[in-house]
Amino acid sequence: MTERRARIVVRGPNVLQRPLLETEDAKIIEFYGPDDTGLMALMVRTLSDSTWALITQADEDWTAALVRYGYMTPTKPAEQILESGL
Repeated sequence: MTERRARIVVRGPNVLQRPLLETEDAKIIEFYGPDDTGLMALMVRTLSDSTWALITQADEDWTAALVRYGYMTPTKPAEQILESGL
């Protein structure tokens, strides 16, 4: 018997209708603001298959998270980042 992994389900306004998306493969969910205001938050699978973390623009580690998950490249050399952070 194959073991099921944790999954996400995205629904529209009526929960009785079919899901818009259902997957076990999602690792990162992106949230964007209205009118192309850009990326506002990330929900990332972390530590285990069923543990999610929400990271928002308001968080102190927003820039570090963007670098960690590949949305940005570091602005400092690696040695400097290890010494003093981003």
